[in-house]
Amino acid sequence: MQNILSYSGNRGLSLLFDRFFKPSQIHFQNNRFVEVEEELIIDGLAIDGFVPYYQPIINSDTGKVIGAELLVRLVMDNGRVISPLQFIDYAEKSGLIIEITEQFLSKAFNDFNKLGWAGSDKYLSINIVPEHLKSRRLFKFIQDYVARGVINGNQIKLEITERLEINDLLGARSYLEDFYQLGITASLDDAGTGYGCFLYLQELALSSLKLDKRFIDTIAENKDTSVLDSIIGLAKSLKLEIVAEGVESLNQVTYLKRRGVKAIQGYVYGQPMPVIDFIDWKGNR
Repeated sequence: MQNILSYSGNRGLSLLFDRFFKPSQIHFQNNRFVEVEEELIIDGLAIDGFVPYYQPIINSDTGKVIGAELLVRLVMDNGRVISPLQFIDYAEKSGLIIEITEQFLSKAFNDFNKLGWAGSDKYLSINIVPEHLKSRRLFKFIQDYVARGVINGNQIKLEITERLEINDLLGARSYLEDFYQLGITASLDDAGTGYGCFLYLQELALSSLKLDKRFIDTIAENKDTSVLDSIIGLAKSLKLEIVAEGVESLNQVTYLKRRGVKAIQGYVYGQPMPVIDFIDWKGNR
């Protein structure tokens, strides 16, 4: 594939879109793209602007960092940081999520030694969507870094979102088996909020489950936590590791700890941070 970074200017943008989209998907108005998301993604890829932010995952018993989730941000030439809410939906639908993932993962893996985690049991969680499971491209990309000793397979966890449907579960399981052979594990993200929670757990050989913020938010006075408690019970019965995300208060941490959920991710401990800030944050704990 021709290097995506070699394109420049309006002609380059047009050529790049010809490579990725059908004519019916391209909309022009005065030689500019109508969709803001399209422009953001193409411009971001061209300037190598997609970067990882790190949100810590903490063991609430020990207060120690056990890992971090990688969350993508787009940083423009002027330093402006753009939230994925402004581009991720189109990225997933168009297939450009593959290019975006490779761009920010290459930065995360190349910065891994800066974290001081080499040879440890600390891990990075990576969000993937059904588009990632339609080919072995992501696997080959990650396999290269593992083969070169940049990061160990057991220091990578894939988070498979439940909010998008996986139409070919057999194919997805086949692709995931390649990852499992490298020691990489997979988790169900957004559990209970979308398609096929039970089916995904049964068919994809997942080893952990992530409690969605919407259920964590029910841990408050006069809120019904029965769904949250049921999901925790299900995960325990299946002997799955459990991570709670979107945790914002010590009251929520205490509630979860009493139910055996000790891996905590959320603003109660730390927000998503660029690598330098994350390293500083770790050093100050």
